[in-house]
Amino acid sequence: MNSSESARPTVLVADDDGDFRSALAYLLESDGYDVVEASSGNEAYSTTLERTPDLVFLDHLMPGMNGAEVAAALRKAGFAGPIVFLSAIDDVPRDVDDRSTFALGKPFDADELTELMRRVFEGVADDHP
Repeated sequence: MNSSESARPTVLVADDDGDFRSALAYLLESDGYDVVEASSGNEAYSTTLERTPDLVFLDHLMPGMNGAEVAAALRKAGFAGPIVFLSAIDDVPRDVDDRSTFALGKPFDADELTELMRRVFEGVADDHP
C-alpha cells in the first residue's frame, strides 16, 4: 500500500468517458479508497509515475495510448502494482498478462467491483485473465 500519502489505498482511474470515470471514482471513494482520475492513457502513465497508486484501472480503448500500451509502459518503467483493465468488449489485452493484471467488463455492478477489489488487495488472483 502507498502509505506515504495516506492510510487508505490510492487508486488511479483512467477512462476517457468522464461520466463512467466519475461513477467508478464515487464507488471506490464510498468503499474507502483515495481516487485519482486520468482522462487519457498519457495522463494515466504520467500520473502513475508521479503518484505511485496502489492500483491502476485502465480503460482498454482510449485515444492516444490505449490501456495495453499504458500497462506495458508502466511495467517497463518499474510499476509493479496491480492493473485492472476495463473493457466493454471481450478484447482484454493478453500481452501484458501477469499475476497482477486483472480485467473487469463493462458494465459491472457494485458487487463485482467489491469482489475484484478484495481479490486484488488480498492477492487472490486464481481466475483473472
